[in-house]
Amino acid sequence: MVQMKLSFDNINSDESLYVRDADGVYQVATAAQVLAGARKAADSLALPGQQFSSPQAVKDFLVAKLAGIEHEVRVTEDLTCPDTGAMREMDELLERWRTEGKPALVHCYMGVGRCRTVVSAHLAARIGDVRRAFLWTGRPETERQKEFVREYAEKRAQA
Repeated sequence: MVQMKLSFDNINSDESLYVRDADGVYQVATAAQVLAGARKAADSLALPGQQFSSPQAVKDFLVAKLAGIEHEVRVTEDLTCPDTGAMREMDELLERWRTEGKPALVHCYMGVGRCRTVVSAHLAARIGDVRRAFLWTGRPETERQKEFVREYAEKRAQA
């Protein structure tokens, strides 16, 4: 892996960002290198052990961290389920990304309840089998989340 250092030259009129390679040679940074540097800088927005104080703080961090990567940031309170409209939007987005061959990452703080609810609901709606969806993704954390998956899959099957 090449270690890079970004620098900004405000003397020249082109206002480019530069990357210094391992040999100390500077080159104009590519868009991918600028975004990689921005993601690294976004890490400073969340110090180790720091708790996010609000859903907006989480969203601000993730928007900065994921700059340049197609993404969606959704906020659902811990141990709850998304509302049906939000789930439908996430379901459609995940399906679009799947058909376009794009990777998808669904994550919540612990990776147990909310993300499993979303992925299980999406999968169960597509394959028509909640039990199999739970086998593939793991069961969500709460009984309400499990029931949400069942209800969502049933609604999608009737649509």
